[in-house]
Amino acid sequence: MSPDIQVLPPSTSYSRRAFAWRFLLVFIGVNLVVWAVAYSLYYVERRDTESAYKQREAMMVQVQTDTIHQQFDRYAADALYWSQELELLYFDPSLTGEDGPARRLRMIAGEYSAFLKNSGQYERITVIREDSMEVLRVEYGDGYPVEVPSARLSHVGKDRVFIRAQRLRRGEVYASPLTLAMDNKAVVEPYKPLLQVASPVFDASGERWGALVLTCRAEVLLNEIRRLGELSESRVMLLNSDGHYLLSDNADDTWGFLLRDRRSRGMTATKPKLWKTMQASAQGQFRDTDGLYSWGTAYPFRGDLKPAERQGHPRGIGRAEYNAKVYHLKVLTMVPDAVVAAGPGRLLRKMALVWLVLVVVLTGLSWLVLVAYMRRKIFQRNIYLYAHYDQLTGVPNRMLFFDRLGQALLQARRYGKPFGLLYMDLDGFKEVNDSFGHKIGDMALKEASLRMVDTLRESDTVARMGGDEFVALLTNITTREDTEYVTGRLVEALAEPYELNGYTCSMSVSIDVALCPNHGLDSTVLVAEADNAMYRAKQAGKNTYRFADGSMAAKAKNHDD
Repeated sequence: MSPDIQVLPPSTSYSRRAFAWRFLLVFIGVNLVVWAVAYSLYYVERRDTESAYKQREAMMVQVQTDTIHQQFDRYAADALYWSQELELLYFDPSLTGEDGPARRLRMIAGEYSAFLKNSGQYERITVIREDSMEVLRVEYGDGYPVEVPSARLSHVGKDRVFIRAQRLRRGEVYASPLTLAMDNKAVVEPYKPLLQVASPVFDASGERWGALVLTCRAEVLLNEIRRLGELSESRVMLLNSDGHYLLSDNADDTWGFLLRDRRSRGMTATKPKLWKTMQASAQGQFRDTDGLYSWGTAYPFRGDLKPAERQGHPRGIGRAEYNAKVYHLKVLTMVPDAVVAAGPGRLLRKMALVWLVLVVVLTGLSWLVLVAYMRRKIFQRNIYLYAHYDQLTGVPNRMLFFDRLGQALLQARRYGKPFGLLYMDLDGFKEVNDSFGHKIGDMALKEASLRMVDTLRESDTVARMGGDEFVALLTNITTREDTEYVTGRLVEALAEPYELNGYTCSMSVSIDVALCPNHGLDSTVLVAEADNAMYRAKQAGKNTYRFADGSMAAKAKNHDD
C-alpha cells in the first residue's frame, strides 16, 4: 500500500460517521453547484431563445405591415392613374347619344379590360357620374373582364364609397375597409374578400363630374400575408380596428362582423386583455400561457400623409374620416408556448443526463465549464475583430474608420474640435506585388501599416480602405502647419527601403489632406475632398502630399442651395 494513502481505523465508528457526513456534505454541495450551473445555462438558453423569437417575430410583423402599406400604395397609384386618364379628363356629361360620353367611355373600356386581366389585383372598375349613376363598369364575367351593357348600369344611390369619394379633392384617394362580396345584402359564397378604392374625376376645366371606383381583390393581399407567415413557426392573423379577424389559421373565426354566427369569435371576446393591450400601442409583444404574441399596426392611408410621401406615389389623405385611429389594420403573430419552450426543454433534458455523468466525473466539471465559456468569449471576440479590423494588417477596416469619423464629426459640430483626414495611396506597391509575388506584397502592406501607426499618435486612427489605400484620422489638429508636419513625417517614413524576407523593395506614398471644419462638416464631402486631392498629388510626381482645395464642399453647398 502506498504510504500517501491513509485508512480510517476500523475501530472508530465515529470517525467513519464523520467521514460519511463530510462526504455527503461535499457530494450535496457539488451537486447543488452542478444543478445551479445547469439551471443557469437553462435559464440563459430560455432567455436567449425567447429573445430570438421576439426579434424574429417583430421583424416578421414589420415585413407584413410594410407589405400592406405597399399594396395600398399600389391601389392608390392605380386609382389616381385611371381617374386622371385623358379620356375621362375630356369627358363632357352634358352630351348624350353616340356623340356623347358613352362613345368616349367605350374607347377606354378596352383599356380597363386589359388592365384588369394583366394586373390580377382587381375585380372591377366603375366610373360614376356626380348624380350617382354608373356610366361605365368593366368587371369579370365567366373568367374574363367584360364591359357591362349600359342597360345593366345602375344608380349607386347612397353608396358609402361614392359619397366619400365626392368629398375628396383632386389627387386624394379613399379606401374602404376590407369586406366580403355581397349580393342583396347577403354574403356571397364562396367568400370573396374585397375592398374598394375611389378617387374623384375632374374634367379639363377642373370641374368635378364624378368618381372612379376600383374594386380590389383583397384575397391577393391576404394570401401574401399568409405566405409570409409560412416562413416562420408562428400563426398569422389580421384584424380590423374592431378586433374582428380578417385572416386566421382557423377559418371559422374570420369575418365575424359580417357573419352573425361568428360575432362572438372576435378577439374582443376571446382575448380581451390582449386586445386591450394591442389597442394601447401601435406595436408590441405579449406573452401568456398560450404563447408569444407580436403585433404591429398598418395604417393604409395615414391622416398626416402628404402627396408623394410614401413610396413616391402621389396621393394624400387629410380629412377627419380617414383618422388613423379609426382606419387601421392589426397584424398579429402567435408562436405557441410549446414551440418557444421546445428548445430550452430539450436543453433541460440534456442537462439532467449531464448531471448523471458529472456525479461520476465531477473533476471534469471545471474543465468543461471553462472550455465552454472560453469558446464563447473567443467566438464573440473573433466576430468583433473580423467585423472591425483588417485581417492582413491588423489596423481598423472601413467600417470602424467611418464609425470613428462620425464620432469626430460629432465632436467637431458640437464642441468645435478640428481634425485632419489623410487619404494615402502607396506608390509602387503594384510593382512590388508583381515582381516579388503576393506573399512579399502582403508583407509590404503590413510593414507600411506598421510605419503609419508608429509615426502617428496613439489617439490617431489608421485604417485600411482596401488594396493599397489607407486613411488616417488626426484628432485635435489645430493648424495647417501641424498637419503638414505629420504628413511630411509619414511621407519620409514610408519612403524608407523595405527589407522583406531577403528582398529590398521601394515604395512611397501620395497623401491627400482634408481638414475639418475648413473643408466641410460632412463625411461624404470630406472623403470626396481628400479623394480629389489624391489626383493632384499623383500628378505632382507622387511621394508627396496635397491639401484639398474645397471644390467638393463648394459643389455640395451649391447643390444644397
